[in-house]
Amino acid sequence: MNNHHGKRGSSSRSGFDVAWRIPPKWMFGGTPTKLTFDPSERSIGQIESKCGIIVVPSMVSERSLEVRMLQSDYALKERSANRLTRPVMPLFSTPAARNLPGVSVDLTTELRWFFDGPLPADVRSWFTPKNVGLLERRCDTYLFDGVHDTGVKQRSRRTLELKIRTGLSEPTSVADDVHGNIETWRRWSPADHLLSLGDNTAWVNIDKMIVKRRFGTDGQEKLLSESTRAMTGDGCDAEIAALLANDREAWTFAFAAFGQPETHHKSLRTAWRSLSMQQAPPGWLQLGTDRSYGYPEWISKVIPTPTLPQSSA
Repeated sequence: MNNHHGKRGSSSRSGFDVAWRIPPKWMFGGTPTKLTFDPSERSIGQIESKCGIIVVPSMVSERSLEVRMLQSDYALKERSANRLTRPVMPLFSTPAARNLPGVSVDLTTELRWFFDGPLPADVRSWFTPKNVGLLERRCDTYLFDGVHDTGVKQRSRRTLELKIRTGLSEPTSVADDVHGNIETWRRWSPADHLLSLGDNTAWVNIDKMIVKRRFGTDGQEKLLSESTRAMTGDGCDAEIAALLANDREAWTFAFAAFGQPETHHKSLRTAWRSLSMQQAPPGWLQLGTDRSYGYPEWISKVIPTPTLPQSSA
């Protein structure tokens, strides 16, 4: 094992052996902690639960990792030949990550699909009978770095936000004909002091026209307004959004469950059942796993990699 300034983790066919020394306030019995992680794990939730810290980013993979101590925080960096260029992000203990002064921290479980082309009129009519739902138009600016499990954006080009995917399920069905990849995300807003963004970063503007509806865990709809849009209690938001990015039209349909984590999966299913029982969706609408992913992955799939300015020698 290495000295107290860092640790090394090595990959193997059976999993990760990860060992490091933890500052006194995070010590487990006062001794260094050695953990083993299975590379088949698709999220960092196992690391979080065993270590009591928020790991930023990334998904466990069959590559060696390095955790460096940065004063009282940590940073996780991939030690591979193809290291991604991305911001170095701090790690916080779980309690601290949920209690940052002036920062809103949300945990959501989401199911989202993307489609090419303009938002179809029959989808909007189905989703907004009698014009229910809260309408919002805004332009969000996303960091373009090709990473699927971390999202950095400027909401309405003003508020910097950080979202980290802490869980990714196997393909899941919420109804007989509704299939997708359920993702768990933690969001910090504003996140200015959580990120170190270099000068050589690329951004992409996405114009959005969003219609949102909200359902309780009992399936009853809760009318949304500007004053009630904050995610309080337990429930699930459903939304459709027309998108425009780099002159490319697309649209998305999504659910985001919030509140106590143990209610999230039930809330997703209940929201879909309530929505589809009020009025059947268009028969042609196919909600499958091939279109199911979050914004960071969609951006990397459909938007050409931008050319960064060359730095002077």
